[in-house]
Amino acid sequence: MLNVIFILKVKYIYLDEVSALMHALGKWIASDPVFDILGTLIFGTGILILIFAGLVLYASGL
Repeated sequence: MLNVIFILKVKYIYLDEVSALMHALGKWIASDPVFDILGTLIFGTGILILIFAGLVLYASGL
């Protein structure tokens, strides 16, 4: 029984550290201007692809 309690405590500590690391990574990504620029570029590229696909479908008569 003591081994199970130890394993559960280790697992809890591990998950707690992973959660803290993910939280710190999320805050860093949210505050980094490079990720803001990349997000804008990805969004803009997606819009351009949708417009181009619509024009191709329109030109092909579908």
